[in-house]
Amino acid sequence: MTFDPGIDSALDHSELGPADKPRAASVAVLMALAVAGTGLIQGGNAFLERNHLADGLNQVGQYMAAENAIYRTTDLRGSLVLATWLGALAVVLFTPLAVFLSLGQRWARVLSWVLVAGMIVGQLILMASDSSAVKTGEFVRDVDVPGGDAGTVSMLKTMLVRSWFPPVHYISELLLLVGLIALGIQLARPTVAEYFAKESPQEGTDERVWSTSQARPD
Repeated sequence: MTFDPGIDSALDHSELGPADKPRAASVAVLMALAVAGTGLIQGGNAFLERNHLADGLNQVGQYMAAENAIYRTTDLRGSLVLATWLGALAVVLFTPLAVFLSLGQRWARVLSWVLVAGMIVGQLILMASDSSAVKTGEFVRDVDVPGGDAGTVSMLKTMLVRSWFPPVHYISELLLLVGLIALGIQLARPTVAEYFAKESPQEGTDERVWSTSQARPD
């Protein structure tokens, strides 16, 4: 008696049990965590600079017209508030969402989509509101200091904006925007959409029920 390999293959395929989430869904979870981590950097950096700037504005009046410093840092102060809130929202929202996405909760994918869209708009507004002075930290000029002493100018610049703030601000700002866009694209992938459209995880497990009529996508 001969045994048909095709029957064996069909039997093995029909006995497939619940499958793990596809690789694309796992990547989406990691990207949500990356968004939260980048938001922490952006928000933390902006929050620290906000306190530093407030102290600096109280001190620069000893060396230059404080009104000039206050006027020139108007855009910066607005950017710091927005950057802090966007960063905080990224941490508070996407950290727990990453957990629910890893559990295959369909509502988490829908909510992530909505939040990603809103956060992208917020990041674009933040980037558009940053003036050239915010990019460079050049809030003090030679004409502001009697005699144009370069040492005093440099001291006052550092008093208002630490040298490491602009690069950290813009790198984290850009990375957060890119991360949000990438997360949105990842959540739109067919394998991810199919995974979240399946039944809820079986009770007591974190696995999804996939149809045994087709191979599990990566």
